[in-house]
Amino acid sequence: GVAVLAALVSVHRRAAARERRFLIAFEILLAALAFCGVVMDLLPRPQLFAGVGIVATLIEDGGEMVSMSAILAMIYHHWTRHRIPHAQAERVTPRPAPQPRAGSPASPAASATPPAASEAGSDS
Repeated sequence: GVAVLAALVSVHRRAAARERRFLIAFEILLAALAFCGVVMDLLPRPQLFAGVGIVATLIEDGGEMVSMSAILAMIYHHWTRHRIPHAQAERVTPRPAPQPRAGSPASPAASATPPAASEAGSDS
């Protein structure tokens, strides 16, 4: 938890204005998730009145589901709006394939037959 909080603070400080708006909404939803998942779990439900215990359980479980769904929807929306479009992705030139070195089994020079002139010179 502390590492995630430290990462969020670090990213928040370095983010541009448009990204900060996204991060603030994300941090609010994360705080709601933490409240429903941690604080509401700590309440002693058996000691509460019957009606209040049911409401506390509903807030805890429902709040976790709603906040996680909102976080997922927000991240999906942000990802689909800010990813590289397909047309721009095609403009990126791929790296050329590595060429085989001379003398390696895959190189054409290594598979060539030796010239006939070298055999003719051995007759003398």
